[in-house]
Amino acid sequence: MAQDCSFSTRHKLTGERDKFRWTLNSSGTFSVRSMYAALINNGVRVSQDIWQVKIPSKIRIFLWYLKRGVILTKDNLARRNWNGDKSCAFCHCPETIQHLFFHYTYAKFLWSAVHLMFGLPPPLSIDDLFVNWSKRGSKLYNSLFLTAASVLCWTIWITRNEVVFDKCRPNFFFADSIPGNLLAAAMGKAAAA
Repeated sequence: MAQDCSFSTRHKLTGERDKFRWTLNSSGTFSVRSMYAALINNGVRVSQDIWQVKIPSKIRIFLWYLKRGVILTKDNLARRNWNGDKSCAFCHCPETIQHLFFHYTYAKFLWSAVHLMFGLPPPLSIDDLFVNWSKRGSKLYNSLFLTAASVLCWTIWITRNEVVFDKCRPNFFFADSIPGNLLAAAMGKAAAA
């Protein structure tokens, strides 16, 4: 059975080696800038705010994963056919991003401390954190809010990982640095919430 195969006349087969040409750049070579421009011009949304904050790259990547909802909490691991214990290492509730960063007592304490010190209401979810909470003022303040959020989220994540992987008790490093009455007030609010 014969097949009709058509071949574009723009392409001619020769004995020369194939060459790679990046058509998104006039020089024909790949550049991140040309790829980024192509993505943006085709409607792909990129979180500029995360990439412009002056924090270590590994924390920027962590925030990006957090914003996308793909950090490897136990529920996300289970979606990848992981069969381990799916409960939170701190309180034995199902471990999700929402639970770990907003509902768990340690997270509530941290967000309550921010509320008491700066008057910012705690974020309710990842969307609220990145869409509303970190965009409460001028560009400078937004950068500061996002930096503060990155410190809190990274602290929660590192503490969680120490407990899960090192099998140790949580190291609440901040307990000695916060005045007792503020600590007690924040803990009371966190436990009540």
